[in-house]
Amino acid sequence: MSNSIFDLEQHIMECWQVTDDIELITNHLVEDSDIDSHAADIIINKYSAVKELYDIKFDQMWKTFEKVCAEYHGKTSMGLEDLLLAGEVQTYKDLQDSLTNLNADGNPGLGEEGEEL
Repeated sequence: MSNSIFDLEQHIMECWQVTDDIELITNHLVEDSDIDSHAADIIINKYSAVKELYDIKFDQMWKTFEKVCAEYHGKTSMGLEDLLLAGEVQTYKDLQDSLTNLNADGNPGLGEEGEEL
């Protein structure tokens, strides 16, 4: 049986990777092309703005997802800001790892075979 909340979380995280893709294509265009520095600056500025826009949109979507999860599970969960302030995440990979290791109440829990995380 599929857990639609978990599936939705996975889809959100997959979509969020678009910001990494934007950065990748920006670096490719600037570093691997024979363009002058002025054109490179324009590309970097425009693509950086698009990346920032999508980071903001995904942050907003994530907050909504957390609220939905809290309602679905009847509990509150640790938000992205809480994870950042606690120093538990600093990168997108850290975020994914932290979310994977959260128990039902949104706090670090037990790993496989009862090992504490």
